[in-house]
Amino acid sequence: MAATFEACIWIPFFLFFALMVMDASAIFSKKAQVSRILQDGNRQFVKGAFGTATTPMATQEQALETWIAEQLAALSIDTATTVDASVSGGLLTTLVEYSAADTDISGSTGLAGLTVRTGVVNQLEM
Repeated sequence: MAATFEACIWIPFFLFFALMVMDASAIFSKKAQVSRILQDGNRQFVKGAFGTATTPMATQEQALETWIAEQLAALSIDTATTVDASVSGGLLTTLVEYSAADTDISGSTGLAGLTVRTGVVNQLEM
């Protein structure tokens, strides 16, 4: 009888812990996919896919941000995502910020309230 009572107390804690682990792993998995998208976009930018040598840098940065936002939408990440691309000192920096609620499984462990930030830096070819 005592073992049954203890099980009724401990099982919800173990289930909550298992659910939290699954949510965290889903968030990190999606973060890896977002990093891959940023790396692909930066590579294309460096190769000149978003403009020519005469295209203003701000226009190319905007085109990169738009491309990244489209790729993130395909991953079911909300359009309220913050995407920022900038060129400074020969480095292309791309940052993305989105809600963990877009990527977790259950939404009931408290991880959904977190904000996930991912960034990639590439050197521009001179």
